[in-house]
Parts: sequence; structure tokens; C-alpha cells
Amino acid sequence: MDHETPSQRLARIEALEALRDTAVGTGDRRFQRHQVRGNIELIKTDETRQTSYPVVGNLRDGGLGGVGFVTEEALDVGSSYRICFVKSGSIVESQPAVVRHSRCLDDSTYLVGAQFCAELGLMHLMDVNEHEIAKLDAGPPQESDAFLGPDDLNIS
Repeated sequence: MDHETPSQRLARIEALEALRDTAVGTGDRRFQRHQVRGNIELIKTDETRQTSYPVVGNLRDGGLGGVGFVTEEALDVGSSYRICFVKSGSIVESQPAVVRHSRCLDDSTYLVGAQFCAELGLMHLMDVNEHEIAKLDAGPPQESDAFLGPDDLNIS
């Protein structure tokens, strides 16, 4: 995507639409995705990335559970970012998210899916140990017919 005009970049994003699955209930998708266009900046919120500059990306789709976008940098699955939504050169909103999918499309284009999540700072305020935060990310709870009553819970 080096030296591309915005219209060239948009054309590349449009070509990705054939790969987009918007249906609810397919794979891990819990919410319908909608085609969106916009600019984003991703700011690292964990220690897996050494640089401090924001990663620039272009939105592809979005829904209540997360967003899909393209970027020129590879992002590690499981890494945390604050996604800053940019309009007219200004950040108008931001949301914490975890990278759930990252696929290299060519030498300089990565297709990324990120799931919205709770603020890491909120977890610290609730006295959740930073080493335990990663363990909390075990995916959605498995359905079970077993009912846990108050006596079954270990609350200290």
C-alpha cells in the first residue's frame, strides 16, 4: 500500500469485500458486520510491540463486537490496541480491542479483525493481576446444563 492514493487504497479494500462474511452465527461471529469506510490509528496497550507510534489502518467493516480493517503492518493475534477512529484528521472516538485475526494478503497489506473489549486499566482497578488478565481470555463460556448455586461459588 506504499504510495497509494486514497482512491487506490479504497479500491483494494473494495476488492476484499468478496472475503467478508457478515452473517451472525458463522464461526465466532456474534454480531452482524456492516460495510464501513474510515481511517483509524491503533495505539499499543500491551508490551508485545516495541514501537510507540500509532499503526494506521483503513476500516473495512464493523459491528457491535468489533471491526475489520487493513493495515500495512503485521499485528500479532492476541495483542491489545486502542483503536482511534479518525474523521477530518481528528480522533473522534476510541475503543480498546484485541486482535483476533490477522492475515497477510500481499507484501504490504494485512487483513485484521479486532474484537472490542474492556479497558485494561479497568481490570487493574478491579485488582485483577496483570498475569491473570491473559488467562481471562479463554473465549466464550462453554454451554452447560449444570447450574451453579451460591454454595458452589468460591467467593473469598
